Amino acid sequence: MRLASGPVQFNREPARVSRSPQATEHTERVLQELGLEWDELERLRSAGVIG
Repeated sequence: MRLASGPVQFNREPARVSRSPQATEHTERVLQELGLEWDELERLRSAGVIG
């Protein structure tokens, strides 16, 4: 598959192409960084708020 390169390149190397995260892939980590604890994450998951 061919993709367009990044719009800005500073080192003349090809832009690295990586996949985007899946839906909810980083949800727990982000919410923990915002101060939520595991028990709160579990309550949110049980209530269907997060996946």
